[in-house]
Amino acid sequence: MVPFKRIFILIILNIAVATTVILTAGIGNDADKDELLNYSGELSVWQSRNCIACHSIFGLGGHLGPDLTNTYGEKGAAYIDFVLTNGLQNMPKFKLSQTEKKQLILYLEHVNELGKYPLDNFSDNPFGDYYGGQ
Repeated sequence: MVPFKRIFILIILNIAVATTVILTAGIGNDADKDELLNYSGELSVWQSRNCIACHSIFGLGGHLGPDLTNTYGEKGAAYIDFVLTNGLQNMPKFKLSQTEKKQLILYLEHVNELGKYPLDNFSDNPFGDYYGGQ
């Protein structure tokens, strides 16, 4: 019964993270970002190109390609632009407009700012000692 509770709570946490990413997408402080991006703009490129079929954000999505949560912070905008333009290993090159590329790069920058994935210090018992270590 305890493994079911753990799975159920992890599913709820995943839904909460996905909801946070979707609801906060497109929020920016710079006028350029606000002009270039809006909620429907960046999300529509991610969805219309079906990026989630292969890639995941915070572990949610496809697993054929890498999780892109912190790609912007680790590799930078130039790397992302290069991969979107030329493809890489199993990822095909897409014919994206400059605006679409900028939207995806800004989206990945925003996702990177939301937090780190995977967590470095996820304990053996993520629900605390309340469950008695089960």
